[in-house]
Amino acid sequence: MFSQVKAKLTILYSLSLLCVLVSFIGLLYLLISDEINEKELDEINIYFNREKSDFIEELYEKKHHGLENDPNRAIFYYVYNRQAELIYGEESLPSLSGWIAENMLTKAKSFTERVEWKQEHLLLVKQPLSLDENRYGFVILGMNISSEKHLIQNITWTLIGLTLLFSLLFAGLGYYFAGQAMKPITNAFHKQEKFVSDASHEIRTPLSIFYSSVDVLMREEKENLSSYGQEVLEDVKTEAYLMSSL
Repeated sequence: MFSQVKAKLTILYSLSLLCVLVSFIGLLYLLISDEINEKELDEINIYFNREKSDFIEELYEKKHHGLENDPNRAIFYYVYNRQAELIYGEESLPSLSGWIAENMLTKAKSFTERVEWKQEHLLLVKQPLSLDENRYGFVILGMNISSEKHLIQNITWTLIGLTLLFSLLFAGLGYYFAGQAMKPITNAFHKQEKFVSDASHEIRTPLSIFYSSVDVLMREEKENLSSYGQEVLEDVKTEAYLMSSL
């Protein structure tokens, strides 16, 4: 009986602590990932605001300068005119411009998307560029966020590992605390058992003697007893039997 109660208490303690841990780890993961994502987006927006005039100047000249490639660039960009023709760009991943031309140019006027391309994780932001009503275009900026993505993945696996580790620890603590919680109940139960056993033994012995004595009187002195006396002895014998059974 106590083993089952102890097991139930262990499960209750472990699940309670585990829920607290999972909630904390989930909140921590969301805070870290959101902070990283906000930092990446802020970097692109700051770069856009700083270089916006240059982008508009490139668009105003309407000269197709082509693409420059620099693998060490942190932020790359592509400037397009209103016909979605590439005017100029600086990229860090060769041939990315072709993929963007096929998949991203027809999207909304402005967007922010995280995409995967050739096992690289990219953050892409589309911003409109406006000179006047007749001359406008847009720019697509981006940055390679593979390292940050891998960092978040490593954090995720680390948190999962910590969850499993602490789950085992909580199970052990739950088993220990369940045992501690059960000690007063177990001691009280054993004391009750001992009291009942001792009381039963102490009461059964005189009752047995009493019952036997009444039985002897009824057999040997029956002729000397009145009917009322015999009835009284019979009642006493019955009550002694009932008390012995109790």
